[in-house]
Amino acid sequence: MLTNNVCTMKKSFHKMASSASAFCVAFLAMAMGSGSVFAQDGMMAATPEAKEPIKLRAFGKVRERGYMDYSSINKGDNYGAMYVRHDAHLGMSFAYKGFETLVSFENANTWGYLKGQLKDDVNVSVLNAWGDVELAKGLNVRVGRQDILLDYWMWDNSPYDALNLRFQHEGFIIGTYAMVNAKKSPELSQQFPGTKYAAIAHLGYQVNDMFGLNGYYFADMTQNKTKVNELFTRSTIKAGLKVKLPNLLTGYLDGYYQLGKTATLGEKVSIGAYSLKTGWKLQLHENISLNATFYMLSGNSKDTKQDQSSNVFTRVDGCVGLEGIAYFSDDKIGGKGLFTENIGLGFAHKGFTAGVNVWFSQMGVKYDKEDRNYGTELDIDLGYKIKEWVTLGAWAYTYFATDAFAKQMSAANPKDYNKMPYKVGLSLTFLPSYTWTIDR
Repeated sequence: MLTNNVCTMKKSFHKMASSASAFCVAFLAMAMGSGSVFAQDGMMAATPEAKEPIKLRAFGKVRERGYMDYSSINKGDNYGAMYVRHDAHLGMSFAYKGFETLVSFENANTWGYLKGQLKDDVNVSVLNAWGDVELAKGLNVRVGRQDILLDYWMWDNSPYDALNLRFQHEGFIIGTYAMVNAKKSPELSQQFPGTKYAAIAHLGYQVNDMFGLNGYYFADMTQNKTKVNELFTRSTIKAGLKVKLPNLLTGYLDGYYQLGKTATLGEKVSIGAYSLKTGWKLQLHENISLNATFYMLSGNSKDTKQDQSSNVFTRVDGCVGLEGIAYFSDDKIGGKGLFTENIGLGFAHKGFTAGVNVWFSQMGVKYDKEDRNYGTELDIDLGYKIKEWVTLGAWAYTYFATDAFAKQMSAANPKDYNKMPYKVGLSLTFLPSYTWTIDR
């Protein structure tokens, strides 16, 4: 009112009033904030300020897998085992203005006869329970139980409570993880028995649409069982290249070097081991692809002074293949290293997928007259997406075993064993996901 009175006080000063009136309108528009705009005729049109919405998401996963298992190397065990593995996830996330939190749970059971024994194992665990805050543009910190994601590799060993700090900008990413094993008995961990603490520093750079570089430094600390305050640190260094030529070729080349000490080997034995892994997929046709993989692990030769050093590489990114030798654990290899080659064909059309893969494996280091050939594995995998979140799958694997394979698998009779173990299965997977957006 005061501004309007001042602007209209003297009717005799028409020019001054006209100018003052225009100034008043402009002043009022500024007072209303940056959400106001002017039309060319001087009239003012207000637009509401856009507010970031709240996003809620509920998601789940139910996967039922039925097996008919004749995969034992021992003849006496192959009366067959039929069982069902149940895996269910349920979670919810909340995101608003640079803050996100997520909680998810897993229920895993095995029902039926597994190797002749009735099993009904129940395992309910917290998979994720974390909060993520954007400290600045591209800079985030995440705290809590979480998946450890490094490029295309996900740490799936044990539940870890971790602190993750990462920065992303124009194709460049750098991050760190500090992790504590959430299991009460770390020695029961699948990939790294005894690992109590772990730390990771990783980086990656997407050079362009076709090439990307990545690497990490990973340190896992194992606890001395007799001296609980004594920790042994083993380090793994990785450097990798990714290639993607659209509709033609995708692939990767990864090199690893491992050093340090572990509680298992003791303080007198130093590790010096390496690994190489490469895989490529060539698109032959819109629906047909050809893939090939090579994987090697270093091992101890007969000349290695195992009381002083170890050349045995322990995998940090899981195993390859469905079953059999391609899924050999490092303990089963016996420190002799491994060479694994794979070639396969893939087919995809609409919701249907099919894959046939053949794996060949050999002992990495030859011991005297030992047979290095571990045998051949054949994997067949089929899938059909019934709906967007429902998939039906079937697979079969068989292994053409050798004497070297039977020996490494600790067969009861290394000369009289099951020459062709196999396993077949069916799966049904549900992946529902719902997102709600709440405008404010």
